[in-house]
Amino acid sequence: MSLQEMVQHVSYVTGPSGRPTAVQVEIELWEQIIALLQQAMPTPEITVATTTDQDAAWDLFLILATDAQPGIIENPSLQHDRYLYGQVG
Repeated sequence: MSLQEMVQHVSYVTGPSGRPTAVQVEIELWEQIIALLQQAMPTPEITVATTTDQDAAWDLFLILATDAQPGIIENPSLQHDRYLYGQVG
C-alpha cells in the first residue's frame, strides 16, 4: 500500500472551529506508515574526531591555564567540590 493510499484511511478529528486538530489511525496502518518513513529517512553519518581536532582541543585547554591568576583558589585539586559546587567541608 502506498503512502497516498494509507492517508485515505486516516480519520480527522475536528475542534470546535471545525478545523482538523488531530488524526485517528488504526495501529496496523500507523506501523506501516512508520516503516515507510524509516525507509525514506537517510541514515545519519557518524563523524569521528580526527587527531587534528583532538590536538586543537588540548591546545585550547592548555591555553586556558596560561592566563590563570595564581593564588586565587587554595588547593583546587583537593577542594574542587567546594569551589565548583559550593559544598562545605
